[in-house]
Amino acid sequence: MLNKFFGKHIPEDSRAQIDVSKIASPLLLLGSDVDEIWDASSAIDGIISHYKGKSILFKKYYEMGHMLTVAYQPNHRYRKDWCLLMKESVDSWFATIIFLIHI
Repeated sequence: MLNKFFGKHIPEDSRAQIDVSKIASPLLLLGSDVDEIWDASSAIDGIISHYKGKSILFKKYYEMGHMLTVAYQPNHRYRKDWCLLMKESVDSWFATIIFLIHI
């Protein structure tokens, strides 16, 4: 994946990986298949495959991109399907609230 910040491919460095097999706390993973900053979808898959804790909630969105940070403020840069974009924005916000209520 081309790094948007540096304009070139950055090789992966396994020393930068967090050993999620040692995490026992509940995890919430939200990501998008369309992410210009990093490969969030594959990262979620990797975390899920190594997580040994008791509770993990993950959601992958299509339209959201990297901007899953502000409720009801979807990132309009990726696609033009505003209905799906807003739906994913709202869903990610409620998923966060529900996760925090139940931990």
